[in-house]
Amino acid sequence: GLQDAIAQAPVVLQEILAWTGGQPFLAHKLCALIWQQAHDQGTPILVSAGQEAIWVQQFVRDRLLHQWESQDEPEHLRTIRDRLLRHPQRTGRLLGQYQQILQQGQIPDDDSEESTELQLAGLVHKVGNTLQVKNPIYRAVFNESWVVHHLNHLRPYSQALVAWVASD
Repeated sequence: GLQDAIAQAPVVLQEILAWTGGQPFLAHKLCALIWQQAHDQGTPILVSAGQEAIWVQQFVRDRLLHQWESQDEPEHLRTIRDRLLRHPQRTGRLLGQYQQILQQGQIPDDDSEESTELQLAGLVHKVGNTLQVKNPIYRAVFNESWVVHHLNHLRPYSQALVAWVASD
């Protein structure tokens, strides 16, 4: 469907797959958004050869990442968020493990409940015997700041305790 909607469609599709990590729902969503934009303007979107990666990056930022909670229609990212935060008694461990993945790029899969839950949420996937963030979109939305914000919300005194321990 992209062939009539955008110039350099095969290369744009490859860039979409790179951003989505091949996640079918996200890939379809991006393609549909591009098709809709071309349909709304009544002409194919022109992307210069060699500029596809930059164009897709900007499109993802504008249409998915910027104020993602309000632009998440049909809902996908909010579903992942809700799955991560729905059980406050487990959320701290879940976010703690995810934070390690963000910081280290990957961690060994320990077959824990948290590892399984992160995989079932679709946020991470197993590569060999390690867990990695599934795609750059998830890494951008559920980034270190997002994790720290939610961990601080769960543990309101954590920053004060860290500072106290660091002060000896």
